[in-house]
Amino acid sequence: MYRTKFPLSAKPGIVGVVLTQKVASLQIGKTYRWYFDINCAVTNATAEATPASVTGIVPRVAVSEKLAQALKSANSPLEKVAAYAEQGIWYDMLTELASLRLSEPQNKDFQAVWLQLLTDPVNGLKQIAEAELIGILNK
Repeated sequence: MYRTKFPLSAKPGIVGVVLTQKVASLQIGKTYRWYFDINCAVTNATAEATPASVTGIVPRVAVSEKLAQALKSANSPLEKVAAYAEQGIWYDMLTELASLRLSEPQNKDFQAVWLQLLTDPVNGLKQIAEAELIGILNK
């Protein structure tokens, strides 16, 4: 188990989290559960915190030969995103696309793929599709 704290911006939006290199790598073939507990200050005079939580699972899989070849032969950053998508590697796909959007916030192609991905009914993320991408936290 790994536990840490991250300072969050007062601005609402989407943030990514990159864990420290000091944490042992996830083992291939295992599934892990993650949790985030968020304590937001209440805007009233009581100064109490309003707790919120989110949880999920991530299976650690080996990079297949097909994915390795697709990543190696990708001619554009979006081809890398597509390679992850084709193999169902959701977290890496989303991380790659978020990094592209953060590096080039005015790039309409990156924005369009982001919106398409998050508004797809299968993913169930339409409510956050247009939320601002704040950044990536390193801890």
